[in-house]
Order: sequence, then C-alpha cells, then structure tokens
Amino acid sequence: MAELNAEIASALEEIPITLEHMNRIQNVFKKSPSVQRRGAELYVAILQCLSHILLWYKRHSTKKDAFKEKTKVFFQQSRYSEALAGKLQNIKDSSRRFKDEAAVHDYELSTNTNKEVKFSNLKLDAMDENLLSVKEDLADIRQDVRDVIKEEILRALALNYFNSHLEAGLASDEHFRGE
Repeated sequence: MAELNAEIASALEEIPITLEHMNRIQNVFKKSPSVQRRGAELYVAILQCLSHILLWYKRHSTKKDAFKEKTKVFFQQSRYSEALAGKLQNIKDSSRRFKDEAAVHDYELSTNTNKEVKFSNLKLDAMDENLLSVKEDLADIRQDVRDVIKEEILRALALNYFNSHLEAGLASDEHFRGE
C-alpha cells in the first residue's frame, strides 16, 4: 500500500508542473489548432488520472469494516496500481505528443519566418537596384540640365555680346553671321 501511495503522491506532484508547462506552451501557440488539440488531449488524460485516484480514495475511505476492507484493498491494489500506471503512462504519452506537436509547430513557424525574411531581403535588394537605377537616371538628368543651362547661358552671353556690339556700331549683322 505504501508503494501505491508513493505512486499517487508522485503523480499528484507532477500534474501541476505538467499543467503549468502546457499552459505556457498553449499561450505561445494560441493560433495553432493542432497544439490546442494536443493540449486538450493532455487535459483529458490528467482528468482521467485524477478521477481514478479520487475514486480509489472515495471507495476505500468510506468502508466501515476495516479488516475486510484492508483485505480487499490488498488484493485490489495490484489491479488498481496497474490501472493507475496505465493512466500515468497516458499522461506521459499525451504530454510527449503535446510537446512534439509544439516543437513541430515551432519549427514550421521558424521555417516560414526564414522564408519570409529571405523574400523580404530579395524585395529589398530589388528596391536597392531600383533606387540605384533611379539615382543614375537622376545623375544623367542633372548633367543634361547642366548642359542645357550652359548652352542657354552661352547663347544669352553671345546674344548680349552681339547686341552690345550692334548698339556700339562695332559690328554688323552680317559680321556675326560670317558673311
């Protein structure tokens, strides 16, 4: 009976830790139906185990005939212990599946994030190339504008020079035309 009580105590100590760990994982993966479903399966396994423990104590704590009850408990202990072991194994299996599912979901998220980062980097590289092209085009336009301004300034200077020489009578229209 002491061994059975030790198994029960161990299970009761482990369950809150398992629940707390599961709750933290479920909070991280709130949008994952598969992680939530595995969490629900683990809750059910825990509740089944707790129900099994409580029923055992309820059945064996309300009997009046102590000797008869202790004899019955002694013979049923093995069967109960096997059933409890099965329930505890179910918790372990459910917990493992839950953790595995969370790990898979985490891997999928990491993979998707890496793909999105790579895609974003490709888009940024393309934008950099476009910006470089625009910068080169602007440099070409700037040079063209400078060339046009120089031509216009030279034309204006030549026209001023011509007009000033015409007004001063130093040259004629034919002189500037090369005639």
